[in-house]
Amino acid sequence: MRSIISQLKHNLPEETFPNKTQIPSRVFLWYLDPSILKSEISDILNEATHRPFICLRNEMHDRTAWRGLILCLISSPFAFMEIRSLLHYWFLETGFNNILELQIAIVCSILDVLLRPTRWGVQADMGLNYPSMYTYVPDNNRELLAILTGPISCVTFLDLFSCVNSQTEHEALVETVDCNSSWALVINFPNWYFFATAILFHRDASEEYISKFIHGEIFSESIGIDKTKLLSAVCQYIAWISYPVEKSKFTSLAKQLSLLSESCVRNVKATSRRPSNITRSKNLRISKVNEFEKPSLTMWLKEFRRQCFDKNLLYNRIPLGILISCLDSLDQSESELLLHYATAGDILDPRNTSTVFLRNNSVSERQAIDGARFVLNLLDSIEELSMYIFKCDDARLLYLSRLRGKSGVYLFRCVKFLLELKNLDRGNMAELYARLVRWKDSGALHGCYEFESVLSGIRLKYCL
Repeated sequence: MRSIISQLKHNLPEETFPNKTQIPSRVFLWYLDPSILKSEISDILNEATHRPFICLRNEMHDRTAWRGLILCLISSPFAFMEIRSLLHYWFLETGFNNILELQIAIVCSILDVLLRPTRWGVQADMGLNYPSMYTYVPDNNRELLAILTGPISCVTFLDLFSCVNSQTEHEALVETVDCNSSWALVINFPNWYFFATAILFHRDASEEYISKFIHGEIFSESIGIDKTKLLSAVCQYIAWISYPVEKSKFTSLAKQLSLLSESCVRNVKATSRRPSNITRSKNLRISKVNEFEKPSLTMWLKEFRRQCFDKNLLYNRIPLGILISCLDSLDQSESELLLHYATAGDILDPRNTSTVFLRNNSVSERQAIDGARFVLNLLDSIEELSMYIFKCDDARLLYLSRLRGKSGVYLFRCVKFLLELKNLDRGNMAELYARLVRWKDSGALHGCYEFESVLSGIRLKYCL
């Protein structure tokens, strides 16, 4: 029987467009032999792991076989929930970021097909017959999904926190992180997490892009948000994301985050008057040894790390809220400090960030790959988040350009180290080059010497 099913699978086309009257044969095979579905997801995960610089969300759409999988999942909400369950279990067992990234890409792709079916090659009338998006989540998560897929603001964040708080009160301890839990759904929407970290570190009365937006909402007469209530909700939400099961850790961390954010904002205010080194100028410099003598953020980050109970991928990303909301108050070395900590959990010496990849070994290679990939993916997430926050498109594009400028220093350092290695896959570097070119096409760092030098180095070494 298994050999017959295997033969049928081999003869199926890579892409199957569902129609009104038929369920795709591929879906029938999944029901006959669930291991086929598991094998397909394993193959995608394996390829995504060995191709670190691809944009998974774009690849899901552009690659014929993967697009076919997404379109078949649309026809079977049950199969989709099985995939979510499988990936979620793998993520809990390993903590590997690439598993979470694949899960996020699949969830976002399913929602995109439901929202824009014609973009995926599905006829409009067929798209109208697709199930509601609520069919793809457990009944207890429908209200939560409605909030997560809606606009992002301080008001809607409070709605999200209220919904999460209500649901987790009714979840037994063993259910708090299972595939049907509110936590399992929320981690598929990282933009809300980044927005929460931005609220945590925003500065009142600041003219800086996102801080100004958050401050404006808090003090708007028509909205009327209680700032204390908002910050308390943010601390609890971030702590819950980081430690969903251990309530003692979650409660303790929420209290510590409140204190840490206050001390960080004081440090940022103390240095906010210094001129910014990143503009649209042509000279984006990688900082030299001993160029900066400001240990305040380093000391704060050491204290922040001291509060960490164990190694935690999501915990390490909390300080990114400083970069997102206080962009102009940071210099190049401080931006590198935050990005490297989010990637590797290590704290750099701000006076000598050039030593980050000094050792030519497998650890440095892994950190450089992870660092480059993380910066690219982070900027994609913030670009999506910015669409909800900025009313003026020019202001949004300027913010993204400056954010790429500050993040670009660390990204270029990662790429330069990778260029010095001899054993990197040409295909992977070609995909990295393609993503960097998209940065260039967006207008970010246009004319920047360092940027052009990195692109030229990849092009020459790998004959692109």
